[in-house]
Amino acid sequence: QLDMYYVMKIAFSTIAVLLIPRCATALSLTQGEDFLLRAPSVKQLEDELLNILGESAPPSNSSVGSDASDANVDKLAHGLARLQSAGKATPEMMGFVKTVNNLITKDMMPKVIAGHNKSVDTLATLMEAFSKCKGAKLSAMAAEKKKKALGWKISRSHRQVCRKQEQGHWKLKYDCSRLVASKLRLYKSDCSRQEGLKKSPSSEAKVCHPSKGREPYGGWLERNYEYFKKTESIYLAAKKACDTSRADYEEEKPKCDIRIKNWEKKRGVCNGKQDALEGTFCSLAKGMQKSCTEHRTCYRMAMRNLGKQEPKIRSMVKDRKAEWRALKRIGCLLGVFSSEDGGVDTKVIDACKNTVHSTSHLD
Repeated sequence: QLDMYYVMKIAFSTIAVLLIPRCATALSLTQGEDFLLRAPSVKQLEDELLNILGESAPPSNSSVGSDASDANVDKLAHGLARLQSAGKATPEMMGFVKTVNNLITKDMMPKVIAGHNKSVDTLATLMEAFSKCKGAKLSAMAAEKKKKALGWKISRSHRQVCRKQEQGHWKLKYDCSRLVASKLRLYKSDCSRQEGLKKSPSSEAKVCHPSKGREPYGGWLERNYEYFKKTESIYLAAKKACDTSRADYEEEKPKCDIRIKNWEKKRGVCNGKQDALEGTFCSLAKGMQKSCTEHRTCYRMAMRNLGKQEPKIRSMVKDRKAEWRALKRIGCLLGVFSSEDGGVDTKVIDACKNTVHSTSHLD
């Protein structure tokens, strides 16, 4: 950009130096006559060039938009038109114009293209970061899922088998517990009935007293015998029932206790497998959550980088387009000097002014 500034400054200084004296001689005009009043001075031409380059020249204190650059090139075209009456350019001028054209086409314009390509690469890198975020997320989730899938399947299968076995133990425990509870109730009932039949011998001795009136001895014996025989029979039956129900309960209770312990043991094992299964699931969920968190962080970083660079890139695109149009129009305007005879072709100026130079390749 600075090259453009210095080269064009020299170029248009040379144009002014070479052509303005020729104009004055050809038309016999003095310094105070109308043509010199209308014709641009060397300083004026330099100022026009500085205005054109102000947008891209680092020393400038303010930026100049593309519209302003186009307007400045128009001013430059008017300035060249005012010089057309000077006639032909010197061979030195033609050589210099060729040098400037080469500088524009072989140095400055390729630099604009290179800057554009660099911005394209930068933007592609910024956008690629989003793809990397997505790829990292999918890869992490796929790896985590694959890693846990087998463990999840095995844990689930083992848990299902274990719970089925636990259910069998629970059924045995449930049935035996109900049976033991039933036998315990019967045992308590029978033995309570037996205890209820027990009476004090002192109170029972009253039965042995003779009845009122004279009771024959044989009748007294017969009466007492029948009473105690019946009482004994009832008591012994109750005792037998108590002993039997107690024996049944004491026989069944240890068996049921074993079944209860077997169920409790199996339940502990199955609970452990349940915990392992849930741990596998939670681990998978945490892994996926981690992947999502990493993706979110990556995405936000990519967005932040894009947000920082995009305005700069857009600004540079605008600047490059303005510079490209200016270079194309300046190059076109330099074509007013015919390569055949060094004359000034005003038709070229009009064509340059009406030509719209596409900058779509710099989008």
